[in-house]
Amino acid sequence: RFLLERTVEFEPSIRGKLRLIPFGVNMAVIPEGKAHDPSDPTVRIIFAKSYLSHYAPDLVLDAFAAAVKEYPHLTLTMLGGGPLRYRLETQAIALGIADMVAFHDRVDPEESLRLIAEADIMVMPSRRESFGVAAVEAAACGVPVIATNVGGIPEVVEDGVSGVLVPPDDCRALTNAILRLAIDRDLRIAMGRAGRAIAGQRFDLKDNLDQLEALYREALQAP
Repeated sequence: RFLLERTVEFEPSIRGKLRLIPFGVNMAVIPEGKAHDPSDPTVRIIFAKSYLSHYAPDLVLDAFAAAVKEYPHLTLTMLGGGPLRYRLETQAIALGIADMVAFHDRVDPEESLRLIAEADIMVMPSRRESFGVAAVEAAACGVPVIATNVGGIPEVVEDGVSGVLVPPDDCRALTNAILRLAIDRDLRIAMGRAGRAIAGQRFDLKDNLDQLEALYREALQAP
């Protein structure tokens, strides 16, 4: 919807010619998040975007460092790779969290989904975002998402239902959201289930491809 509205801004007259078909994920192969031992206090957080400034990986490290002071049973997986990796690794050392953070470069889609499904929380504090496929993947895996209220993200993450939306570049809000979900296991599970249901209803690739096929058939029959 965000991209559709931005497109209309360039040429309002085309609104009636546009169709909205989501960028879905293959629910048939998406692994559902693992049920971790409830007696294990560890909460696994994942960031799954390229290490670029507009995805705010630096903010993730700052918020994680603040959160771990209040809830020490946190781990962080930074998945994506990119030009800021050395700077981020240096930042993690300076923050004293290097032993709690695992950095990964880009991996194949299957491995990426496996790592997301093993997490308890995804964080996606993008400073700008057109849609946020990573959030759809996390939701499909049953992993709640903490993200910023920018671009198309609210189309995927329903605040208070399947995740938590925070303002961009607000480290305190991001920290508080991490702590809220880290401490409340039942809330994480409920949001994860809601996210998987939303992904199945709106972002199942099979349904989206059916919609696309129907659109082509409509176009072929047009005079």
